[in-house]
Amino acid sequence: MSQNAGPDEERAVPESKAELLSRIKDAWSQLEQTIAGLSEDQLTMPRDGQDWSIKDHLAHLTFWEQSLLALLRHCDRQQASAPDETTTATVDHAEMHAAAYEHNRQRPLDEVLRDFRESHQALVVALAVLSDVDLLMPGAHHPPADALLDDDAVISWIMRNTYEHYLEHDAWIRGLLKVR
Repeated sequence: MSQNAGPDEERAVPESKAELLSRIKDAWSQLEQTIAGLSEDQLTMPRDGQDWSIKDHLAHLTFWEQSLLALLRHCDRQQASAPDETTTATVDHAEMHAAAYEHNRQRPLDEVLRDFRESHQALVVALAVLSDVDLLMPGAHHPPADALLDDDAVISWIMRNTYEHYLEHDAWIRGLLKVR
């Protein structure tokens, strides 16, 4: 996904796994370019209205990639991505975000960056083995039953938790960098 892609192109469902992987790669590259060369202070200084730093945005993306990986591996998504028992006890997104934020905000930057990149690599590997048919299966088809899943196709879950999510946070991060 390039910076020139329009909103309609970003929301259109990819017609193949190859197109999906291309969008993921492009959006990831754009996000990596945005954070490349930033200092530790730039990555960790709280800046937005919710006191999130760029590091917090990256940890948030990692949290949701881990959740998606669990879905693809037919594991419990909440246990796989949740930092603690508090997070696994809820199905409320706001509560999960808050618990993940609290868990990650004191973690060292190098750990957050390592997990951010390792999680993405693991996700790319997991996606590589899927077929076009696998992408069309409903998310709720993946056991164990998950209260956060619906009948959307797996590709929709992948879109929301990869390139759409990367682009959303990339825009917020770029905004944070302009504020300074």
